[in-house]
Amino acid sequence: MKKFLVYLLTTIFILSTLTGCGSVTSTDSEKIDKSMTGMKDYSYKVLYGDKVVVVYGTIGSKQDTAVLYNLAKSYGLGFQKEIRDRFIVKSDVEVNEDDIKNRHIIILGNPETNQLFAKINEKLPMKVIDGSLVAGDKVFKDESVIFKYLIPNPLNKKKYLIVNGALNKKYMPYILYVTTPSRNAEYVIKANKNEKYAGLFDKTDTQWLINKIGENLWKDDFKTRESEHFIFHYSSLDDNVEKNINKIIEEREKAYEEISSKLNISYSGKIDYYFFISDTIKRSYRQWDDDFWLGNVYEVYNEEKEDNVYRYYIYKVLINQIGLPLSRFTQLGLYGALDVDSKYNDMKIKDITNSDDYIPLEYLTTGLLIDRTFNRDTVLSEIFSFAKYLVDKYGFDKYIKYYKTNLYEETDKALYSVYKKDLYELEGEWLDYINAVKGEKDEK
Repeated sequence: MKKFLVYLLTTIFILSTLTGCGSVTSTDSEKIDKSMTGMKDYSYKVLYGDKVVVVYGTIGSKQDTAVLYNLAKSYGLGFQKEIRDRFIVKSDVEVNEDDIKNRHIIILGNPETNQLFAKINEKLPMKVIDGSLVAGDKVFKDESVIFKYLIPNPLNKKKYLIVNGALNKKYMPYILYVTTPSRNAEYVIKANKNEKYAGLFDKTDTQWLINKIGENLWKDDFKTRESEHFIFHYSSLDDNVEKNINKIIEEREKAYEEISSKLNISYSGKIDYYFFISDTIKRSYRQWDDDFWLGNVYEVYNEEKEDNVYRYYIYKVLINQIGLPLSRFTQLGLYGALDVDSKYNDMKIKDITNSDDYIPLEYLTTGLLIDRTFNRDTVLSEIFSFAKYLVDKYGFDKYIKYYKTNLYEETDKALYSVYKKDLYELEGEWLDYINAVKGEKDEK
């Protein structure tokens, strides 16, 4: 279990920003503590009790602050409670001298949205300058650039700083979706759709630097086949995809048309759809990335174990034309309300809502991540059923309005803004409906 927790800590990176740091300063000549060796060291320190302050920025727009706060509070949800409690969320105006002295820091955002980021930007090995990311021998200018790295905190070289940022605030909601290729990597830069770099810093006694960025990790040595809305990529060794390619194209084009029609949304250009023979091969090419916001889809295709997951992949690319809501609850709910996946239906929800397995909805609306300890089938059944109820009773347009409001307002506020009822009241309505339907079935 401890190895697993260390693994989680090393595969999820996030940013923090420090302000209000008072007299806490550091000079370039100050030596780095010898125990500071990198990601594995940081992970073990947190595993065995070190505290971490996750800092979100407040100097951007209202929506910028909402997105960064949501990222900060979502960060710990990837861990078990004993680890989760070690992550403390603070704004860039709340971080103080004691935090800098005694805790590791994670900063989120960029210099335009986080004032601590702005304060220490010049001390960082990757600097944001005039809207570009300067890292070693490369300058990254794409608006889609997302970057993450771990270094000794320049304000206190006995503690770590994790920087997790995006050049353009349009891409800040996706920071958590970019992953590292190995548990030891100290930096990763997702430059664009087909360009990604990762590696280790060059270390001296006083600073960690990048002298030269390595080769692009993105590999695309695939065969391609185009259809109306997709470019399909697959290995020349993948006989399974090769022999079924016409069926695959037909199924995914049909799903695209159905989902696009129901959402009244289309994708500009073609979706790049990648097939892999196994999860292991997929990870060797794409790690754990899920960069749907760039129009990429990754699927492990197995003819014998086919399911409808490809429908959700296509949905994510299409609905992201509106944006990514603060709560995964909202995004998943809309997919369920479209009724394009029959795996989770109301028959199962009737059993769940009247059992000890039921999870109050407030625990499912916590942010971009949902508690990993919850049963996945239970979570999806509840979310899908609740969203279907809202659409059936109040209309599809209202749910879309709620979805758009949840881009910048937390779930409960977004629900109240649109439905004039809070989550607790709407949940009660839905449960009454489920029980009434169950009663009708029992009478028959």
